[in-house]
Amino acid sequence: TFGAPPTDIEAAQGAGSSPMTSFAEPGGIAPVAGTPAPQVAGDRAAIIGFKGGSARLNAADRGRIRQVASLYRQRGGAIRVEGHASSRTKDMDPVRHQMVNFDISLNRANVVARELVRAGVPESAVFVAAMSDTRPIYYEVMPAGDAGNQRVEIYFLN
Repeated sequence: TFGAPPTDIEAAQGAGSSPMTSFAEPGGIAPVAGTPAPQVAGDRAAIIGFKGGSARLNAADRGRIRQVASLYRQRGGAIRVEGHASSRTKDMDPVRHQMVNFDISLNRANVVARELVRAGVPESAVFVAAMSDTRPIYYEVMPAGDAGNQRVEIYFLN
C-alpha cells in the first residue's frame, strides 16, 4: 500500500537521533557488539516495541505515533517506517523461518504506517521497509533481547 523509498536512501550513511526516541533498553541486555549504524539518511523519530509475534499497537504507541505526525506537520518531507523481528521462531526450516520473520516485520511496519496516515501524514509521504531479523540491536540470549529486536523504527528522511 505504501510507496518504496528513493533508491539513494538505501545507500545513504548514518542516522540521527531525535529527542522523541522512546524505547527503553530491555532489562540491561547489551546491544549487539559491532552493530553497524542503520543505513538510513534521516533522523530517528521513534521506536515502537512489539510483543513476540504481534503487530498490535497499544494506546501509548498510538500516542507516540501522533507525536511523530505532529512533528511531520511542522517539518514536512517524508517518513520511513522500518519493521523488524527477532531471530527466534519455533522449530521450522530456514526458508519458513525467513518468511515468518519477513511477514511479521512487514505487518508491524504497515500497522505503524496506517496509524501515521490516520494521524494526518499523507500516504504519499510514508515509505515502508520490512527488515525481517537482519538488523538486531540486542543479543537474543534472553527474552529481553528478543523484545528489543521486535520493533518498528520511524525516521524523518528530510
